[in-house]
Amino acid sequence: MSSTNANLDKIEHIVVLMMENRSFDNVLGRLYPDNPNFNGVNDSMSNPRPDGESAYVEARTDMTAPFPDPNEPYDHVYMQMFNPPCPPSDPPCPPPCPIPITTATPNMQGFVNDYVNAISQANSEAQKHGHPPFDVKPRVIMNCFEPSSLPVINGLAKAYAVCDNWYSSVPTQTFPNRSFVHAATSSGNVYNSWGEHFWDKGIFINDTPTIYNLLEAQKISWKIYHGGPLLLCNALYGQRHLWEFLFDFENPRFFPLQSGDYSSHPDSQANQFLADVQAGTLPSYTFIEPNMICSEKYCPENDMHPAFAIFDTGAPTNALYGDKLIYDVYTALRESDYWEKTLLIITFDEHGGCFDHQPPGPAVAPDDKMIPANKKCDGQGSNFDFKRLGVRVPAVLVSPWIEQGTICHTQFDHTSVIKTASNKWLQGQSLTKRDANASDVSDVLTLSSARTDVPPIKPVTPPPFTGCGSEQLSGLHRDMLVAAAMLIARNADRYIHLGSLKTRAEIIAALDHWGERFLAP
Repeated sequence: MSSTNANLDKIEHIVVLMMENRSFDNVLGRLYPDNPNFNGVNDSMSNPRPDGESAYVEARTDMTAPFPDPNEPYDHVYMQMFNPPCPPSDPPCPPPCPIPITTATPNMQGFVNDYVNAISQANSEAQKHGHPPFDVKPRVIMNCFEPSSLPVINGLAKAYAVCDNWYSSVPTQTFPNRSFVHAATSSGNVYNSWGEHFWDKGIFINDTPTIYNLLEAQKISWKIYHGGPLLLCNALYGQRHLWEFLFDFENPRFFPLQSGDYSSHPDSQANQFLADVQAGTLPSYTFIEPNMICSEKYCPENDMHPAFAIFDTGAPTNALYGDKLIYDVYTALRESDYWEKTLLIITFDEHGGCFDHQPPGPAVAPDDKMIPANKKCDGQGSNFDFKRLGVRVPAVLVSPWIEQGTICHTQFDHTSVIKTASNKWLQGQSLTKRDANASDVSDVLTLSSARTDVPPIKPVTPPPFTGCGSEQLSGLHRDMLVAAAMLIARNADRYIHLGSLKTRAEIIAALDHWGERFLAP
């Protein structure tokens, strides 16, 4: 099938790896420190501190920072972008601030002040559990990794293409942003969940068609690889229009990223994907999710999400696990027969509260869906009209058709992934107004012949996996568990009593059990 862009005729396979919760400046901001053509960080950039002084950008090598986890819901991102004189509320709801989010230009001056809130929240939890407070300075939210600390993603960015103008699709957290990479909308939602209690949360599940539905209609092959249990696959539990494919036993679409536990395969966290690549079963379109929850079976989180406020710490999230995952996926493709016909897109769902200096620009609203803020302030409504992009995130494009050292300034958001796939296989068909107006990434495929060089890229060895530490789950993990329980309830008429699951081991065992039930013909 011919594409709508001649550059895309060089490509037969698109592989998308979406990591978690890092800003562009945090991961790639120091890639080209002396290049004025690169929109990265410099040491003169700052944010105000609560004491009236300034906190400046600094290069750091702490692979578990920032710790504890920064804030990421919509109202906190509002504060990070605008530093308004009104703090986020609790429970979350849009603060009565005078700054219109879609017409005023963000000053990106609220990261430190909002991280004060995150540290305060973490200390409140610590006090409840009898632990000492966290000795953390709010200025650490301004830290950025040295390129040598994350040599894989920075090495690939230099060896192929870095996009210094790629934004998350919504100025908020994980579920809505991941919905945009699959469906080009979050149907008016800007929160993962809402409701006061863990056991009665409303969880955002999108109910509009996805890129996979469009590909399926044209008989274009696709697969989704998930880093943890099947029922914790965000694309699956978060997109209602994917549920039907879960029960297509003759043509499975969902696959574990790992084929065994981590201890059996210490040098590869992507061995199932590698096995499929080697077996010649790579589909036209592949989406990969990292492991988002530490467990003894699926091992450490490798999503690069900053660590939750773990108390009895065994293995806080270490960014090196994620850099190693990127290396494994890249190497599997690089050493395969698919290499010359493959485009690898590496990006992150949202910035996760980490500092970025670049103000997000205006955006095309995907549809006319907007959830008004209500008087109960339960966290679902926001009055957000989706005419503002989210904070900038790391994005790297890898292909032998890309010239070394490419810096791409084109504005992208996550719907550019959909646009690229659509221009390749679907004659530009769109899901919403957002992806219809997005740019595809094909302009970086400029070479007339494929490169044959092998860039010298090697990961830093992550620390040995010794356990998960505290059994306490983060807010994201609780939301994921509720979403998995809802998936089971709606498809198997069985509700998991979440309160009966006390440990990560019990959670993983229960979800694996139900995943096997779903996959049994």
